[in-house]
Amino acid sequence: MYSQPGADELVRSSQKDAYYISWLNDTSSDVSRGILGYQTLGEEYCYLIQVDGSQKSIPTFSKRLLMILLNTLGPYLLEILLSKVEKEIRSPALFGKSFAQ
Repeated sequence: MYSQPGADELVRSSQKDAYYISWLNDTSSDVSRGILGYQTLGEEYCYLIQVDGSQKSIPTFSKRLLMILLNTLGPYLLEILLSKVEKEIRSPALFGKSFAQ
């Protein structure tokens, strides 16, 4: 039913696994730091503090959570939306006729 993968397929799958593991590690680190309100080493070194729009207080938990959700789910949802738009644009039904004629 299935054939054995070649060396090139094994290398690609290994690279893809490494990419997603790295992405998951970075994302989970950002999420935990964002929710708990911790600073990164660079922010601490440069004395950077996150503030809300009034620049008088630290963002609330809900604002930090919203930022995290937008940063993590935003690119994924945008990719899905753009693929659907591209599929719709490439669809011959969009123009009311078939290009095969």
